[in-house]
Amino acid sequence: MVNISKLSKELTAAGIPISGCNVDGIVWGPDGTSEIQAQPAVAAIIAAHNPTETPTPSLEDQITALQAQVDDQNQLIQDLLTNG
Repeated sequence: MVNISKLSKELTAAGIPISGCNVDGIVWGPDGTSEIQAQPAVAAIIAAHNPTETPTPSLEDQITALQAQVDDQNQLIQDLLTNG
């Protein structure tokens, strides 16, 4: 069984054009009728696929992570200004 949304994203991220897939791991090529799950690249992604949904970080966690990045960049700028 596969997570349709997640597998679609994984295949697209790998540069494999698809028109869709189903929970049984059937993957249709861009023409919408050809099954391509047996192609080596597609089969490898299906084999490595973890159907467990990846939790979305809370908005607070996302803001905290972004603030940490801004703080790091500000520190780099300060170091450059101080040390030339």
